Amino acid sequence: MNILSFYHLVQRYWLFLFLFFLIIIGVASLWPRAHLQTGISFHDKIFHLIAYFSLSLPVFISNSKSIKMIVVFIIFYGGLLEVIQPYINRSCDIYDFIANVLGLCFAYYIFLRLKKFLI
Repeated sequence: MNILSFYHLVQRYWLFLFLFFLIIIGVASLWPRAHLQTGISFHDKIFHLIAYFSLSLPVFISNSKSIKMIVVFIIFYGGLLEVIQPYINRSCDIYDFIANVLGLCFAYYIFLRLKKFLI
């Protein structure tokens, strides 16, 4: 499968991919931990970046007319999950939220590069 075929496949099934990653991120973010993590974990931030990259890229590829609204929703969703976490034995971490937004920004950057490459 070449990159153009992959692009069109993601464009066709973007909503399924978006909902799939939305559920996975929600469950992973709200799964209670046995003990609270202290300090900043670099690996955790990479996981956040990859998760929100994976959530966002299909949205950008979708060519949907609602992209701006969905981007706002993704940012709100990431923030809401962080705010809820202290109530389920997890910690609210601003750096997690920043990693989420950076994942979204990186997805947009890759989308622009892909679009330029494919046109």
